[in-house]
Amino acid sequence: AQIGSEIGDRLQEQAPRAMFLLLPAFAGLSLFAFRRRPQRYAVHLMLALHAHAVAFLLFIVRLALPAAVGGKLVLVLPLWLLFAFRHVLGGRWWALAARAVFVSATYALLLIATIAAAVALLAAGLD
Repeated sequence: AQIGSEIGDRLQEQAPRAMFLLLPAFAGLSLFAFRRRPQRYAVHLMLALHAHAVAFLLFIVRLALPAAVGGKLVLVLPLWLLFAFRHVLGGRWWALAARAVFVSATYALLLIATIAAAVALLAAGLD
C-alpha cells in the first residue's frame, strides 16, 4: 500500500513538469487538427498557454475544495477548450467537438507516457 501511495505522489509531482514540457506538443496537435485554418503555430501556442493556465488554475482551485466537488471540476476544462477553439478558430460545434476530442485524447496519452517515463527515471535513480 505504501508503494502505491509513493508512486501516486511521484505521479502528482511530475504532472506539472510534464504538462510544461508538452506545451509545444499541445500547440502542434491543435495546429494539426485545424490545419486548414489560416492561423499559424503562434496562435496555437498562445491557445496552448491559455489552456494550460486554465488547467493549472483548476488544479489549484480543486485543492481548496472537498474531493466530491473538486473531482467534478475536471469537467470544466474540456468545455473551456471547446469554447476556446470556437472563439479563436471558429467552425461548427460538431466539428470543433471532434477536433477537441482528438487534441485532448492524444495530449492525454502523451501526458501519461511522459509522466510514466519521468516516474520510471526517478525510480531508477536517474533524476
